[in-house]
Amino acid sequence: MSKKGVSKISGNPSPKVGEATTYTVTDWYPATPQNQRVESAVTWELFKKRSNGSFTTTNIKKTGAGIFTFGEVAHKHTYRLEAYLYEPEGMGTSTIEITPQPVAVPRINKVELQYVDDTPGTTFSFTEKMRARAQCVNLQGEKLKFSLWEDDAAGDGHNANNLLIETKEATVDQTGVAVAEFMLTRALIQKAMQGETDPQKLEFYVTVEYFSHNKHATDNVNLNNPLHNQAPAQQPRPQQRSPAQPAPPPQPAGNNNTPPRAQNSPAAEKPQSKKEEKGIVESVTNWWNNLELWDWGEAKGKAEAKQPSTPQPNDGKTVSVVQGSSVEELMDAYFAKKEYTKQTGEAAGTLEYTIGSNGNRTSTDAEKTRIANIILGKPAIKALASKKEYTTLEAIKSALTKEAYNKNEKITIQTFKLGAEFKKVNSAALDSKLYLVARTAGLNGKQATITIKEKDGLIKGSPDAILPALEITEAQMEATAASSGEVQGTEKTQFTGTIENGMVKIPIHLRPKSNDELTQWKEKLAKGKEDGTYTYKFGGPNNVANEDDKKRIAQIVLNNAKKGNANNTKIADGKTAHLDEIVKVLQIKAYASGDTITFKLHKKEKELLYLNVKAQGEKQHDKNFLKAEGAYFVLGKNCFCNRDITITEFEIILKKLRESEGVSNTNSVFYADNCNVDDKTNAGFLAQLNKIFKDFEINTCIRKIHFLAQVYHESDKFQTTLEYANGSKYDPGRHADAIGNGNTVAGDGEKYKGKGLMQLTWKNNYSKYKAYSGEDVVASPLRVAEELELAVNSAAWFWTQGKVLGNGTEWTVPDTSYSQYDHSVGKKFPKTQISNTTPSGTTSYATINMNLLADKDYIDTISWLVNGGGNGRQERRNYLKEIKKIFGYPEDCANTEATATGAVTIRLTRKWQTDNSTIGEFSIDNSTISGYILEEKGPDTTVSGMEQRVPIGTYKLEWHSGTKFAKALKLSNDVVSASRAILIHAGNTAADTEGCLLPGSSKSTDFVGGSRDKLNEIFNFVDEQGIDGAQIIITEAYE
Repeated sequence: MSKKGVSKISGNPSPKVGEATTYTVTDWYPATPQNQRVESAVTWELFKKRSNGSFTTTNIKKTGAGIFTFGEVAHKHTYRLEAYLYEPEGMGTSTIEITPQPVAVPRINKVELQYVDDTPGTTFSFTEKMRARAQCVNLQGEKLKFSLWEDDAAGDGHNANNLLIETKEATVDQTGVAVAEFMLTRALIQKAMQGETDPQKLEFYVTVEYFSHNKHATDNVNLNNPLHNQAPAQQPRPQQRSPAQPAPPPQPAGNNNTPPRAQNSPAAEKPQSKKEEKGIVESVTNWWNNLELWDWGEAKGKAEAKQPSTPQPNDGKTVSVVQGSSVEELMDAYFAKKEYTKQTGEAAGTLEYTIGSNGNRTSTDAEKTRIANIILGKPAIKALASKKEYTTLEAIKSALTKEAYNKNEKITIQTFKLGAEFKKVNSAALDSKLYLVARTAGLNGKQATITIKEKDGLIKGSPDAILPALEITEAQMEATAASSGEVQGTEKTQFTGTIENGMVKIPIHLRPKSNDELTQWKEKLAKGKEDGTYTYKFGGPNNVANEDDKKRIAQIVLNNAKKGNANNTKIADGKTAHLDEIVKVLQIKAYASGDTITFKLHKKEKELLYLNVKAQGEKQHDKNFLKAEGAYFVLGKNCFCNRDITITEFEIILKKLRESEGVSNTNSVFYADNCNVDDKTNAGFLAQLNKIFKDFEINTCIRKIHFLAQVYHESDKFQTTLEYANGSKYDPGRHADAIGNGNTVAGDGEKYKGKGLMQLTWKNNYSKYKAYSGEDVVASPLRVAEELELAVNSAAWFWTQGKVLGNGTEWTVPDTSYSQYDHSVGKKFPKTQISNTTPSGTTSYATINMNLLADKDYIDTISWLVNGGGNGRQERRNYLKEIKKIFGYPEDCANTEATATGAVTIRLTRKWQTDNSTIGEFSIDNSTISGYILEEKGPDTTVSGMEQRVPIGTYKLEWHSGTKFAKALKLSNDVVSASRAILIHAGNTAADTEGCLLPGSSKSTDFVGGSRDKLNEIFNFVDEQGIDGAQIIITEAYE
């Protein structure tokens, strides 16, 4: 008699304790009647393995859904789960042997202080580095925050007078260790001098936090102050707050200082720590005020994130003393840009915010936190940055005084001042405005002199040559570049400033005074370093009669030398020749076949700079900074074409992409629960990426940008190489395209679901990749997800030759919403003909190399080819835009045509309108510049003097200078005359427009922020590209 019932089940054989796990029926015996093949009739029975190896029932049975949650002690045992209609068989594919896994509880087991030689530390010098080392479990790849705090209380107890000195982040390595280093110099001394009642010694401790919820303090440590002069006993100093330490933002009064503790966490089993008793936790939340948000976020859950329970501090205290010594030191120097990002806590004013929806309950703290977090992400709050202001979660919660809010109700929120921070930059274009920054200890009031030096001397001709630049004022730093006239600033080779609060900062313009010399610098950077010569042999007669002939024949010579021909070898990779060098060696004469000329070759190299700093204190200090491989400042275009991405660059790319979406883990890859790839290291992943970039000619900035944007989305932000869903949707009968793509039997969907960086899907695609690679991924498709080399290689294969198209030699982009968006409709590309012969036959098809579409920047059409639908369409656009910013594309790309076009095109799409104004989004072709533009209200008009916006259309742009605006862009066309003076100038509100266009970097109702900075960005770009042919195209797509 034929078997009937369940023949196969699937599910996780290693479920985590406490998590509900679903098991499903994936196949039935053929003799099972169709009307009985229903999971609701299936019995699921759980058996337990006994000491003698046999399985006996646990008497746990359920009918219907196979959902099981294993208890805490279950990880000590092995189980067998069976599904059946009639009777259990006790073996075979209708059973799964299950070994539950214990939940990995993250802990910070120990924090200790060390000297720089890694030995345990108790007594330190002010001039040395102190290392704080956290030993952790189940936190590999996660970030910890290390906070160095001053304790001004005597003895070994902490109190709420503690002051934050410095915070740092460190990543837990594969051994479970994270280390942060602190300089015990100026920071400690300055803090000690700010109200310390006993300046003879300084106490400090270190708090280590896991996502700012897990506090774990080291032992108290005392520092003997080497600068101490014994104060008279009868003149104690009162404690005062330093003007440099503004009052913290107001915090709502809480019931106690104990943060919420996660259920079943290590902290839940401990009493209140002494730090909490002393009020230290409240001090911490002053600078990290989303503690409640995290708890709320965990309560909500994140399916894709690896967010463990929150541990609390492990306490322990001993006291040690730090011996003093001289503290003068040059600590760091670098190029920087000034950004207003520092949260000072200093009150700025208030913001009246209008609630946008009904039914917002705020009667409990949790409800307030939820609503406050929503408000915190709104454009009106983000727009505060354009006014150099910000607000906090706690400030918004404090403003929510009612039990509920409805649409159009208003609240008043406290705002705070953003302070300036000088952010280090690793590269910048020639002609940029920057700051030279030096950080010191013990040298306040002294003079520091900074010199810019070349590593190789591409500009000045010799290694370590001094590079001059212009010293400018703060006003000149902020000023818009003039379209003509004398360049502002004083050319210098040394830059001197007074050290204040441990820092000297000098504004400079990175260029020479002379425009002619600037042109020479640019030519030298463009050519690169001289590297040998090339001898060219003429293959036939060439008559050079005049200068025009020289240029014409020089171009032919250059083309032949670059490509190579029968008489001339190809110029070596990495080297190039330049037209003007060939013109120089050509003579006015007739060249016969076999005649030769010899001209210079150049090797494209980066112009690397470093800084020398000198300062006179008790002794002369003289030190170089940035002078090391990987540390040099790059002058010019730091291009990613035809080179490997470095590990530092990759980790910056990863960090910024993750931060752009608020992903907490910003530093590691492939950490999703379902990902079993064999190498999860950043270095291993990058090595494979660099390999396929070479092998598949993904070798320019724009090709790498597009490829990375696609695979970042396909792999869920580089978190996994395996599709999360079970793949049954790809089975025949469930997907219309299943059989046509080779999925002919039930189970093929799961077997050939998405794997690898590009989520290779369908059996036919696995067959094609097998024919290409020789790897039998048809029989073993999981290899594509579990072997990193195949995961990456298969993505590059699909990118260049995996997308199957119809027959023919040319592909015309069809008219779709995708091609309409990226303007690729009707564009033609050559098809690649693929033919792979294997023992089982020959695979032939036509395909498209997506590198060609990347060259044209066709983002949506590429997304359509990769995915076949609209999945993640906007996210892919966002990733492309973000990676372009990270790459500095096209500004920093040596191979882009953008800087040579001279035709600036601004694209403005009107999207929001009120009774007072119109706001749209704009971007500039061939640049990363984008933002918002505010105009007059509608309707459109061509009549002069009307406070209404101009009609949609294309407008010519030209420079304008008048009594009100010294420099502006004026737009005009056949219906809007130039005499109307419709300008692009700075402003924030409808009252500022007067019919004109106001750019900005942020928006809220009837307002754009950051207008002057955005205008300068536009003007600088137009200055660089040239005004000839510049235009603005205005369209509308109202929301």
